[in-house]
Amino acid sequence: MKRKLLSYLIAIGVGAVLMVAILGILGVYTEAMNSRDTLSCVSDGFFVAGVALFTVGVFLVGGDKGMFDAASYRFSLWTQRYTQNRRNWRPQETYIQYRDRKAEKRKARGGFGFLLWVGLGYILVGAIILVARVLAF
Repeated sequence: MKRKLLSYLIAIGVGAVLMVAILGILGVYTEAMNSRDTLSCVSDGFFVAGVALFTVGVFLVGGDKGMFDAASYRFSLWTQRYTQNRRNWRPQETYIQYRDRKAEKRKARGGFGFLLWVGLGYILVGAIILVARVLAF
């Protein structure tokens, strides 16, 4: 439970750092803005941080489920082919063996679903701020 909570807290912290960086890029800290523009920038910061976390989460969860196994198997065959003796080269394992070996390694790792939830949370907060800005002004 502690490890899961720590994972969520780290993801929230990374999202906050991304949001603060986006706010800096948009000039919130250096330019004089009215409240409508400031809310728009804050909404953009939350949204960009959320999309970044969600995208990284999708790729990590997909990789955990074996989405990239075929490409990595082909790349490993290619590197073996051109780094070993070319004349007598034979694949050391089939794709099924490779996939099973990788799946066994992945069982020991934890999941990355928390990135999806934290990313969606940031996107939701950004959408709420955007709607509040539109309705208030």
